[in-house]
Amino acid sequence: MKSSDEENNFKRATLLDSFLIGLGFSCLELFFILLNLPGQSLHALGLTILGTAAIHILTAGVIGYLVVAARKMSLDWTAKTLLIAFSLHFIYNYLIIYDFQPGAILLYLSALLLTLITMIIKIKSAPSRFVA
Repeated sequence: MKSSDEENNFKRATLLDSFLIGLGFSCLELFFILLNLPGQSLHALGLTILGTAAIHILTAGVIGYLVVAARKMSLDWTAKTLLIAFSLHFIYNYLIIYDFQPGAILLYLSALLLTLITMIIKIKSAPSRFVA
């Protein structure tokens, strides 16, 4: 059985790892984007960098939250987690591909950020599942 401190350390480490994984994915995608956009304006480039970093970090954060929230990982839970992550990323890509206004994209990313913050607060305030 894990103690409450061990569980909290696991939660923190898992969430931090998920954010770092998201950052890594965003850096890799930005590298490929920047190779193909030599003449983009500085303003558009800033939105590209912000959006790409945000969607990957936030999507990975949601995956981290779902891993932490899982009482027991199963194939079903893993499939649901990946479907949620795919859906979040798909919506972002849809907004980009169909050239939605930057305000709509920032609104979507802000809503995703607020959702993730709410989930993290929920984890911190939830009683421990493990008994020492």
